[in-house]
Amino acid sequence: MTITQLYIFLKVVEEKNFTKASEILHISQPAVSHAISGLERTLGVSLFIRDKKKGLEITEMGRKVVPYAKELIKQYESIEHEVRLFSENKADVIHISGFPSITSVYMPKLISYFKEHDPSIQLSFTEGSVNKIKELVMDGSVDFGITIITEEDHQSIFLFEEEMVLVAPSAHPLAEGEAVKMEEVVDEQIILCGHGFEKSTIEAFRQHHLELNISHIVDSVSTALSMVKGGLGIAILSRKSFEYLPETLQTISFIPTLHREIGIIYSKDKPLRKSVQLCIKEIGKFNQLSE
Repeated sequence: MTITQLYIFLKVVEEKNFTKASEILHISQPAVSHAISGLERTLGVSLFIRDKKKGLEITEMGRKVVPYAKELIKQYESIEHEVRLFSENKADVIHISGFPSITSVYMPKLISYFKEHDPSIQLSFTEGSVNKIKELVMDGSVDFGITIITEEDHQSIFLFEEEMVLVAPSAHPLAEGEAVKMEEVVDEQIILCGHGFEKSTIEAFRQHHLELNISHIVDSVSTALSMVKGGLGIAILSRKSFEYLPETLQTISFIPTLHREIGIIYSKDKPLRKSVQLCIKEIGKFNQLSE
């Protein structure tokens, strides 16, 4: 019997539904079922009756378990609190991963917030590519990542849309106007940033039944800009991924606007700690204020 099982048990009792409990706890429905089954095996009793007509009902024995579960969790949280206060490592460290243009936005705000409201919570940031961020989330090295949202095996929370623009030499024909249609660039030599950043751009064009003529996929934005400056092609990059452009280069928007969705991803099989949930909530507030 584990504390996590008891947490899940009480949430199922409260919601009277495995699916609703899983959504609130930010874990998968099979993970909830597995936790309840494990608790029932340990106790040797059935805690719920699954009736197709009446739905999910707690058993008489389940009702008797509820107050003990609440007391155990209360005691556990008291112990956890005391350990956090008096142990040598008093801080609750939240591990976050994101790519540089994202962490530079949120890291200062989050550090300032927790420094003022709860100094016991510390933040650890790891910067990386889209692929690296997802890898860190999957293996549990970080509590959550802030990155491009894709339809993979992660839970996600949408934050904002990030505009993608064309970067071309100022003398390039496409740079004559402020915007270009997507079909106007398909015959150009296109430069993209790799490590997962390129996938959303390629998919966006495919949704319009267009295939990019990709000449190079590079490791960094600076390399992409240098190649464009050298006349090796034109690049499609996030507008927020660079602070300035050489005078010989120009950004051009797309018609319709090309964007990628940025959000928070986390493992669907790992319950989020209260401090992590608070951190995610604050990120949402920061984003609303900036809109």
